[in-house]
Amino acid sequence: MIFGDPNKFAILMDYVPLWSSEGGYKNGLFHFIVDGKFFPTYASVATLSGDISCLSDDNALITVPENEYLFKADKLDSFSKIMNAMLPNLLDPDAEVSDDFKGDYRYQASTYNLENDTCYVFSVGFMGSVRILAAKVSYLDSNDTEGYEWRNYNNLEVYEVILFKDEVHGIVSEVKEKYELI
Repeated sequence: MIFGDPNKFAILMDYVPLWSSEGGYKNGLFHFIVDGKFFPTYASVATLSGDISCLSDDNALITVPENEYLFKADKLDSFSKIMNAMLPNLLDPDAEVSDDFKGDYRYQASTYNLENDTCYVFSVGFMGSVRILAAKVSYLDSNDTEGYEWRNYNNLEVYEVILFKDEVHGIVSEVKEKYELI
């Protein structure tokens, strides 16, 4: 089931009984849709309880951190600044990070299923609105002789949408309510 407007921001969550076992975890599909783009881009088994737990009160979609600069800046600049404050080696594997570095996760909106496929979603607020930024930062490259390796995209494509906070809270609340009924 899709919650929200897929042309703006939506969450796709659907229980798939064939991927689940009696008395075990409830597995299914769990995706964010930002500006018409699916994250992750392909269907994969999501442990729904894990993704729902990521939508707790400290998730940036619920407790939206305010930052005027990040809200108004170019989408690539905002996304990169947030990512570098959270996981600096992800966009730049050669970045020098001090031993006492502490990642800043306050803008993190993505869940396990998204991040397992290197899809990151951030949320930043300003004046009652929420800016949601999303990108897939790397891809799995493979060949028969060297195996598999994650490679960063040379030109990161960031998707964005701006909504009212109440609209985003409503979408997340509907998803959580539906999960309780599964």
